[in-house]
Amino acid sequence: MRLLKKIKYLLVTLYFYIIATLYIVFYGGFVLLSAWFMRKFLKREKEAREYVLREIRTFGKRSFSWLFSKVVIHGEENLPDKKPFL
Repeated sequence: MRLLKKIKYLLVTLYFYIIATLYIVFYGGFVLLSAWFMRKFLKREKEAREYVLREIRTFGKRSFSWLFSKVVIHGEENLPDKKPFL
């Protein structure tokens, strides 16, 4: 039984590292590259900034849900609408 528990912890740890690496490196790189493209070639500075801020907000929500964490927010009415926050 102890061996199965250790295997479970090992698999959960591997899952965390693989998902975190893929999500941060590849998806984060895609978001930054998209924003850079919007700024450089399409000359849409404001839209690129809003896109990155929206994706940062989504990143936080996804990262907690993929790690099976429940988040309880107290005072949600005091949070800024269009800005990232902790």
